[in-house]
Amino acid sequence: MNKIALYTYDSKGNDVFISKHLQAMEAFVKRSFGDDAKYDVFVDKTGLRGDREEFHMLMENVRKRQYTLLVVPHINRIYKPQYDMEIFMELVAEIENCGVQILDISQGSTPQEISCHMNDHIEAHTLNLPLSQ
Repeated sequence: MNKIALYTYDSKGNDVFISKHLQAMEAFVKRSFGDDAKYDVFVDKTGLRGDREEFHMLMENVRKRQYTLLVVPHINRIYKPQYDMEIFMELVAEIENCGVQILDISQGSTPQEISCHMNDHIEAHTLNLPLSQ
């Protein structure tokens, strides 16, 4: 059984933006894992360089192996690679090394479709390549 976490943030605390992200992630989870799927929601209303309390709680739970899936509206919700690529790659690696699959819903409509695109997506960030939308 999947243990699912949803995470997003908005640096300006825009509730409409956050609400759209949450609705999209919740719809994805229900479509992919059924209406009864359980998930925990983590939302920060601060910039990536600010104190992201919810993200820190999420990472504590990831380290305790409480999740198998992390659903994000875009991979840069974890950390913006343009700020510091090394930190971005370390966070992605830590999450994956704890047995958590990251599902960036901007990359597809099913977990299988997303999995096919995620490595290319992360590599494009690493190489500073433009990302296809």
